[in-house]
Amino acid sequence: MGKTCQLKRFAPDLQLFLSTHQITKKVHNEVKIIKETIRSAKNYNIEIEIHKGITSVFKDVNCFGRIKLDESTIRFPFKDAKIDQAKVHIQTRRPVHDTRLQLRKKFTIKQKGNTIFILGCIILANGNLLIADSYGQNVLYEYNEDRHFIRDIPVSARPYDLTVIDTAHIAVSHYSLCYIEIIDRKKTIILKTVKFKNSSGGISYSDEQIYVAVKNKEIVVLDMERTILNIIKCSYDVNNITTSKTRIYYTPQINRSSVNCCSTTGEEIWNFEDSSLITPCGIAVDRGQNLFVVGFNSNNLLMVQDDWKVSKTLLTKADGLDEPRSVYATTMKGTCVQHTQRDFFLISVI
Repeated sequence: MGKTCQLKRFAPDLQLFLSTHQITKKVHNEVKIIKETIRSAKNYNIEIEIHKGITSVFKDVNCFGRIKLDESTIRFPFKDAKIDQAKVHIQTRRPVHDTRLQLRKKFTIKQKGNTIFILGCIILANGNLLIADSYGQNVLYEYNEDRHFIRDIPVSARPYDLTVIDTAHIAVSHYSLCYIEIIDRKKTIILKTVKFKNSSGGISYSDEQIYVAVKNKEIVVLDMERTILNIIKCSYDVNNITTSKTRIYYTPQINRSSVNCCSTTGEEIWNFEDSSLITPCGIAVDRGQNLFVVGFNSNNLLMVQDDWKVSKTLLTKADGLDEPRSVYATTMKGTCVQHTQRDFFLISVI
């Protein structure tokens, strides 16, 4: 069971399918051998039949008794648990040109400071929305799926960006203060702090590793014990990042119409530039490997597939986008897109 869990966490879908298929085949063979062994086993019942002549010492007795031996096939109850074939959920992607959006909810965030400047948002496993307001107070705002304000989650300083670690924990970056912190969201306590030499901006989590965009053209990779595993050098300072199992996607801090993709070890995979995307900011990827990015000055949301070989503009200024800075995507809970300073769309990609 432990090996299967590790496969599900670390192996790609194809390797997981092949591995579980081999395991299932071996289990079936072992069950077959056990059942054949049971069927071939014999059950022996030994009884003694007392000779009637033993009751009389006056009669001739040829034998004291007789041993009876009955042979039968053993009836051992064996419950053959139903072993399903390996079920690997392979995310089927709708072609990007056939993709449509369905508006589910619209959130309006209550301003708590003199101004509001949201750079990070995430959707929690329970569907709640968590917001990082860089110009607000030292808190994160939590709203439920019905758009009602739930609570403030205190942090040590004004938050820049945030990412989900698991159902109970998140990580938050604090840009000019050059550190991130890991927070127990349920207990509202800071568990760990990691300091950097330079400002820490965009942040993402994947497979027990935290990726932090650090000024001086770096993406720093950490494990959960705060050990630096790798420092990836970039061609420019990074604004926002998102990660999948094997890739890092990031946008520049400077005003460029580009998005980059590299492996989680730093090898460049592709670099995209498009004049329709001006000042890309928030970037997100769902489990179907659909990439979403918002253009701050172009006021649009783009969806990308196949290493940026195909793309489609899903939302524009005509749909209400006004200097969007953040986007967050999940497969089950939908995609959250900031469309004004204080408002968010929760949409489904269909």
